[in-house]
Amino acid sequence: MPDETGPLVGPNAILQMEAPLRRHLGEKGALRVWHQAKISTPSGNNMIPQADALALHKALYELSPKEAERVSREGGARTAAYIVANRIPKVVKLLFRILPTALAGPLLARAIAKHAWTFAGSGDFSVTSTNPLVFEIDANPLAFDKGEAPSGCHWHMAVFASLFSILLRRPYIAREPTCCGRGAKTCRFVLTQKSQAACATHG
Repeated sequence: MPDETGPLVGPNAILQMEAPLRRHLGEKGALRVWHQAKISTPSGNNMIPQADALALHKALYELSPKEAERVSREGGARTAAYIVANRIPKVVKLLFRILPTALAGPLLARAIAKHAWTFAGSGDFSVTSTNPLVFEIDANPLAFDKGEAPSGCHWHMAVFASLFSILLRRPYIAREPTCCGRGAKTCRFVLTQKSQAACATHG
């Protein structure tokens, strides 16, 4: 959804990072990240340039690589919680709770796809499978090389896993077998329930 500022993403890619930054890096550490990113805090009323979100996430990994994954995952989880609380009607939330997982999972995946521009920006989002649940973002604009830090799009993984966990009332995890930040063309996210993931690991 580009305009004169370039491709846009939702403001929560920045806003929901504020509290985790302060919690894990302290006020001074958080300010250092904001200063290096050279961005201002968005109002939350409008979409923001994806370049601003990328700048904040890159600055975090450059200055605090040991804490970056934890901050990113917490920011992603907070983003999902905000979406559930403020963007999804009560009747829809009730529907997700009463439907069997086999129906609720694909339905939620389609809903995410309709609003993918809020987190995919200029990337091309698609649901490539519903059993298992697989999302892909071609040319993910928020993916980048994290050097020696744990690689992967931890913010995205937390957003997806938390949305499914909250709305379907079952614990989900997300993994990313391929990532644009590691040189792949596509960021591929696979979502599974925790019990299923454990069975796959030990089976």
